[in-house]
Amino acid sequence: MRKSIALLIAFTVLFSTTALGITNNQYTQYNKNNSALIADQVNSIEKEADGGLWFSTNGSGAVYIDAAGKMNVFTKEINGIPNNFINASTKDIYGNRFFATNNGVIVYNNAGKWSQYYLNGNKIQAETVLDIAADTKGGVWQSVQFYGLYYRNAQGVMTNYNLENSGIPGTTIEKILPDSKGGVWFATQPSIFEQQGGLAYLTAEGKWSIYTTANSKLPSNQVKSVYLAKDGALWVGTLNGFAKLKNNNWTVYKNTVVWDYNDGLAKGYDVRGFAEDSEGNIYVATWGNGLFKITPSGQLTNYTPTNSPVPNNFLNDIKIDAKNNIWIASNYGITQIKPEKQTVSDAPLAPTEIVVFLNGNYIDLGAKPIIKDGRTLVSMRAFLEALGQKVEWNNDERKVISTGDKNIEITIGQNTGYIDGEASPIDVPAEIIDGRTIVPVRWIGEALGYRVQWDQSNFIVYLDKR
Repeated sequence: MRKSIALLIAFTVLFSTTALGITNNQYTQYNKNNSALIADQVNSIEKEADGGLWFSTNGSGAVYIDAAGKMNVFTKEINGIPNNFINASTKDIYGNRFFATNNGVIVYNNAGKWSQYYLNGNKIQAETVLDIAADTKGGVWQSVQFYGLYYRNAQGVMTNYNLENSGIPGTTIEKILPDSKGGVWFATQPSIFEQQGGLAYLTAEGKWSIYTTANSKLPSNQVKSVYLAKDGALWVGTLNGFAKLKNNNWTVYKNTVVWDYNDGLAKGYDVRGFAEDSEGNIYVATWGNGLFKITPSGQLTNYTPTNSPVPNNFLNDIKIDAKNNIWIASNYGITQIKPEKQTVSDAPLAPTEIVVFLNGNYIDLGAKPIIKDGRTLVSMRAFLEALGQKVEWNNDERKVISTGDKNIEITIGQNTGYIDGEASPIDVPAEIIDGRTIVPVRWIGEALGYRVQWDQSNFIVYLDKR
């Protein structure tokens, strides 16, 4: 059954501990129980120029949260996109957004149309595209697990970079990072084919540089992520620690004990993503150790579920938006950590405004729904028109007549309505408030064949076609 879209409602949670950093900050946790997510695994986050963020998910398709906090979800079931299993995304200079999926590449073009293509001339089926990144020339870099890199230039011509025709040290590339000089950084991993792996850089002139544990202080040749900071430092995340490379000097963050889970934490610092706030603090998302924060002076703090809003110790990605909100992608969903401190309260703040979702889409009903005698009442005209019905008002009889899939008649103040001429009792009679006819949402929805569900905790009404 398709999961309906839920309004994202922020809950304020109280922690008893006090500490610097994000420990006492407000946060919101979005998962399949209280949001649009069909499945909780969120793989990566990409920032949009307008302040919004794209979330690539494993089963929930593509999720976009705009700068105002409104969520839009694009799934195979609702929008007809080819694949709900997305690993990463990028936007080219023409405004087209590309999604790396477990079955090729999906494109959401600047005209709002969806399409899909496979790499290597459609010869690889069910290919896993691990990462994707657009450059300033109109091209898009794509990495396919075990098959190396594919570069699609502005004219759509595809070029494959592999062990035989390039300096790439491995054919599994976890992350791709174009820089401002026209070069590209690649986080690669060795494989069962005895590939070297490591960190690779391709200059704009086509020259390759390779960093490994043998020729640098790279913590591991299994490189998972890479990030360029505002001060020019390159941050590299690996399976066994992370490092900063600046002015040819390495600073390494690494634990000597690897994969010891006795205390619930992995000691290897398996790093999946980096982010930077407006003050130059670097945040490191790890798989097993929660979140690290490194200040410009080098002070390191570790945040886990025991001392912060971090949802668990196994994180997939992290980004920080223009408002300094921290966004975390994990297998527990999406976490937003706000810069504001938490409101002291004995319980989460309860929502006060009712919202309605129809077939996974939020309905703007103009007037806010209200609760009366335990029933949710909505503006009848706006609601019926959202359901595809036509609405007329008979002023003499103070009656609403609606035609469409079914013929519905409701008279103000009457406890009985009519559906295709048959009488149907109404728990709460229709009434006029502020010039609008208000009716029970359940009666209308069920009359037109919708399943109506009420989420008491979040004040959300869901309607899905039976």
